[in-house]
Amino acid sequence: MEFVDAKDGYASQLNPGEGVWKGTWNDFSKDGLFFSFSIWNKDDCNANPTAGKVSGTYRITAIDKEKGKYKISAKDYKRIPIGEDE
Repeated sequence: MEFVDAKDGYASQLNPGEGVWKGTWNDFSKDGLFFSFSIWNKDDCNANPTAGKVSGTYRITAIDKEKGKYKISAKDYKRIPIGEDE
């Protein structure tokens, strides 16, 4: 199983000076495959990201069904400004 972390797939959508400094929170359950992570501006302190939050879902796609090879990657992303509800 190949796994592409959602934060890695989102990297090209970050604005200059933004970054994902900490890992992704993943929730794989019977209800779905979900993720979220925060975005820091370059001058933010470690404990206070100010550039927003991203959440979304993963999808599983077949790479080679006969060999049982699959890939988990982000299906969609939703960027939420800090202070706004999802």
